[in-house]
Amino acid sequence: MEARIIITAALIAASALASGCSSNKAERPSGKAYRVAFRQLPPQPVYNRVGFAHLPEVVPSRDLPRTNAPTLDPMVHLELKNSTLEEASEVLAAVSRYTSFCASTIAKQRITLNTLGTQQELADQISTEAGIKVVIDHENRQVRFLTGTVTAESESTDMTSTNEPKFLDATE
Repeated sequence: MEARIIITAALIAASALASGCSSNKAERPSGKAYRVAFRQLPPQPVYNRVGFAHLPEVVPSRDLPRTNAPTLDPMVHLELKNSTLEEASEVLAAVSRYTSFCASTIAKQRITLNTLGTQQELADQISTEAGIKVVIDHENRQVRFLTGTVTAESESTDMTSTNEPKFLDATE
């Protein structure tokens, strides 16, 4: 009978060990699982992966081509009553959004003017009325009132001058 008890105890212990250590849920893998990649359509086209390039060449100049066509300057009515030349230079510069400069020796000189014309025509009129030199520098966007008078010779050289560099000869 002792043997029967030992066998029964061994069977109970074996069945307890076999059923007690297992769980009802199956263990899942810790990471995510994905399907094998497949494609039904071709890949989308890649644009501008390789572009075209221009061959090296001389860069065109930024200067606008010169034409013989007349410029279209706006007409302006200028009315100055007993105002200084400094105020006149500021008004003339404001017509084209330029900066103004007036020599200090003539800045307080008074002028009265009532005229209609382009910026250059107004500058010529002020120049003759006040006996001064008026320079409109379009490249630097500046109007300058300077002492001295404009002669016909200096006026003609100003109109024909270009922005080309001037070089001195070895003889000078």
